[in-house]
Amino acid sequence: MPNSLNIAEERISQISDIATSYVQKDKSSFDRFIHSYYQPLYQETAKAISNADLAGMALHHFTLLKAYDGSKPQLSVLNPKAEEQHFHSSHTVIQIVAYDRPFLVDTILMSLESEGIDVHRTYNIIINVERDAEGNLTHIHNAHESATSHLSMIHCEIAYQDSEDLAALQKMLLNKIDTLDTVVGDWKQMRAQLMEVKNELACKPLPEVFF
Repeated sequence: MPNSLNIAEERISQISDIATSYVQKDKSSFDRFIHSYYQPLYQETAKAISNADLAGMALHHFTLLKAYDGSKPQLSVLNPKAEEQHFHSSHTVIQIVAYDRPFLVDTILMSLESEGIDVHRTYNIIINVERDAEGNLTHIHNAHESATSHLSMIHCEIAYQDSEDLAALQKMLLNKIDTLDTVVGDWKQMRAQLMEVKNELACKPLPEVFF
């Protein structure tokens, strides 16, 4: 039974019809992507955005997904124009494709906050993708739990930034993600060592204490 709080399937199909008209290849893959991409979107959020803008937003994010090769995040910071990206926003837009890891969204939001940049809207989904031998997308579907084998797609709209500041903002966010990976890697190692010590202690008799 569909969630009545989420965007209707009929509207997603309308968005897909607009979006797929922009592409010559991968129409079927793109259509499947659109349905996965917008399935969790709340009606209330989508109400203020036109179908044309939703189509363009998804198209731009799909382009990043196709370019992602697993080596580093695909991260774009832009002031979208309808004639170039097929969607418009009065805000600066950040779109990210990266393997899913703990604290990714929190890191992005905290980094923006530390720069004094207001965040107006954030949309995040986790997907699982399959590719053929040439790296072309063959299957896309929503993932229902976090895992590094999945991909996290983040769309974030922030206070408008001057065009000359966008490259520096992109570099800062990529650096923060690198720092996050270092911290998370250390955290996993510390947790593993803690569990090892815990298991060793569980196998040893406790010393008797006399009062």
